[in-house]
Amino acid sequence: MIRIEEYAVDELAAIFPTFGFQIKFLACLLVATLLLVQQQRIGIPGPRSFPLIGSLYLFRSERQLHLACNKLYRLFGPIFELQLGAVNAVVVTDVKLIREVQRKQEFSGRASNMGFTRIISNGDNDLAFSDVSPSWRFHRKFVHANVFRRNELQRAEKHVLTEADVLCKTFLRYADAQQAVDCKWNLTVAVTNVVFAVLFGKRFECDDPRLVEWRASSELLLKSLSSGGLLHCMPWLRRLPGFGQKWNQVVKCQEKNWNLVGQFLREAVSQTQDDYLDETPLASRLVSAAMEQTGETNIETFLTVSYEEALNSRSEPNAVLQPAQIRSILMDLLGAGSDTTTHTMRWLVALLVKHPDIQERVFTELDEAITGELTAAHRSVTPFLDAVIRETLRLYPAAPMSVPHSATTNTTLGSYSIPKDTVVLLNLYGMMRDPNVWVKPDTFDPDRFLSTDSIQKKLQQQHFMPFSAGVRACMGKHLAQMTLYLLAAKLFKTYRMEEVPKEPLDLEPQEDGEAPIPRAYKVKITQR
Repeated sequence: MIRIEEYAVDELAAIFPTFGFQIKFLACLLVATLLLVQQQRIGIPGPRSFPLIGSLYLFRSERQLHLACNKLYRLFGPIFELQLGAVNAVVVTDVKLIREVQRKQEFSGRASNMGFTRIISNGDNDLAFSDVSPSWRFHRKFVHANVFRRNELQRAEKHVLTEADVLCKTFLRYADAQQAVDCKWNLTVAVTNVVFAVLFGKRFECDDPRLVEWRASSELLLKSLSSGGLLHCMPWLRRLPGFGQKWNQVVKCQEKNWNLVGQFLREAVSQTQDDYLDETPLASRLVSAAMEQTGETNIETFLTVSYEEALNSRSEPNAVLQPAQIRSILMDLLGAGSDTTTHTMRWLVALLVKHPDIQERVFTELDEAITGELTAAHRSVTPFLDAVIRETLRLYPAAPMSVPHSATTNTTLGSYSIPKDTVVLLNLYGMMRDPNVWVKPDTFDPDRFLSTDSIQKKLQQQHFMPFSAGVRACMGKHLAQMTLYLLAAKLFKTYRMEEVPKEPLDLEPQEDGEAPIPRAYKVKITQR
């Protein structure tokens, strides 16, 4: 459908070049009208839909999708239809229906009809936003075996502990200076360096220009995606003035990140410098595996692919690592792995600062359980800190609506018929704040995860899904959990963090963004 729209707009503008803008504008209106005629409601309850905008009027008061969907869940129940411009979507909050979506092959697709999917998937070459295929399954299995299995996580543990030590040394300077600090950048660098070390065998100092450039470009990309507005649902609007500028900003940011990752990949493979932490990081293993599979002897083939080539490439049906896929996989892991864990770590610090009584309990547990060098194995003997982390993830999941699923064929969900290409959104945020499951769901209460009530415990386990589940679950779940635990244990074993007088910490998330992102805050740090 999108191809027909774009073809119509371009062809009409080419036939009447003198009236390019007017023709494009009229063509867009014509196409929108045709789409409205073609759109059929599925027959699932949902909010009223208006011409052209569908149900987007609902976002006047709630600019974030997960907050709007959570309100609609209370009105329309565990499954409802939501017309997002030209996109037919179904929102699911019931845990049984969510499990059905995660389990069924028919819902393993991605929302290719939504605006920026092809851009951020680098032409359907990545793991997070590309459809499931034999090639995709092979790539996911390869990455899992080389990064996220137990022996690989043990290799990653040393990188996390290194960053935890660096972070503690930095915090010591803040404590000695006795001044309020915003530790966002320090936490960002620590988490990003863990992922850099795993992928490229290298870490960066906090003022390294390329680290600063990568983070700035990534944050601008997230900001541009968040402000994309109607382009998410009606990508053909990019043909009109104003919308085109927003669209191009996303493309430019993604291309810049593509080129930066290309530099990191080349250096990881060549390792001409002497400061590498790992001789065989994932980047090197990906290239070696691709060369072995294809019989290609020229390594430049896998290092020089341009972003434009990636966008115009076609995913191969066979299980062979293509140059564009290698770089896209690295971009996936670096971007998602650093941003999500950083936000969660910032929320964890903010919540413990806001609840000094809970922070005191963390101190007591850490002092009693950890007497020697900290390791990931200590997680099993510090259940309260683990509960704090789980409660943080419950309240502020990094992907509150998961990554959109899409029906690859006509199928069913519960008792409803779901047409092919319907976008399915999993309301994980609403499920993990459901008052029917969680007592005082909006309250920070780690003790809920220490309940001895077997029925309540099982119910909570079923409804706790911050990393989603199934074939589309977050691959970096275990690395993220280990990073969160080791950084939190190291910091709170060493330091006390408090609110700054006359600068109260605000736990309300930022208003923009696809996920709950903490507002800027400062803390007072003292040695324990």
